[in-house]
Amino acid sequence: MIMRTSIDPTKTLSIVSECISDLKAQGDPVRAREQKRYLKSPSCFYGVRKPLINQWALRIKRAEPKLSINELLAMCSDLWGSVNHDHKTLAIEVVKSYCQFHDRSILPLVNRMIDESSGWDLIDNIAIWLVGGMLKNDPSLFDLIRPWSADENLWRRRAAIISPIKLFKRNECPLDLYLEIWQEHLHEKEFFIRKAIGWVLRALSKHQPETVVAFIQKNKNIMSGLTLREGGRNLNTAQKTESGIQI
Repeated sequence: MIMRTSIDPTKTLSIVSECISDLKAQGDPVRAREQKRYLKSPSCFYGVRKPLINQWALRIKRAEPKLSINELLAMCSDLWGSVNHDHKTLAIEVVKSYCQFHDRSILPLVNRMIDESSGWDLIDNIAIWLVGGMLKNDPSLFDLIRPWSADENLWRRRAAIISPIKLFKRNECPLDLYLEIWQEHLHEKEFFIRKAIGWVLRALSKHQPETVVAFIQKNKNIMSGLTLREGGRNLNTAQKTESGIQI
C-alpha cells in the first residue's frame, strides 16, 4: 500500500490496477513470446504495443497531477519491482511524464533501474528521457557521466554514452566531455556500446554535422564498421567524403 497524506491512496491504486487489467486484457500471447525472444529478456510480457503503455502513463498523470515525489517513487518502485516487462516500462513512462521531478530526487530510482535493467530497450528509455531530463534540469549531475562511462555494468556505460541525445538541439550538454568519452570507448568490442556511439553521433549530426565530421576524420581508423556506418548515416555525400567514409 502506498502511504500518502495529500491524496487518497485508493485513487492511485485504482487507476494503476485498472491500467494493469487493461494491459492484460489487450495482451497478445503470440506477440508476448515474440517480444521476449527478440529482447532476450528474463521478464514476462503481456504482448501489448508500447503506445498503449504510453497512453496509460499519461492517464495516470492526468488522474494524479499533484502526486508528490515520495508518492511517485513509491508507486514506480513497486511497478519496477515486478517480473513483468510491461510493468517496468510503465514505471519508466510514468516517471517520464512527471518531468517536474527530473532532478536529483529521482536519482536513487534511476540508479536502481539501470542496475536492474537487462536489455537495451529499457536502458535507452531510462537514459534518454530520465537521465537526460535530470541533466537538463540539474547540470551538476553531469559529474556522474564520466564515472558511469567507466562502470563495469554494460548498461550504465551505454546510459552514459547516449544520455545527451535530447540535449543536442539546444546545446544543453558539455559536448567536449561526451566527445572524450565516445573516443575512449571506440576500442570496445561490445555490440551495444559500438551501436550506442554510432547512434549518438548520428543524433548529433542533425544539429552539428561539422562536429561529427571532425570526430570521424580523427578516429575513423579505430572506429568499428558498425559505429562508422551508424555515425555517418545522416551526413550528406559531401560530408561523408570529407569524413573519409567510403560511399
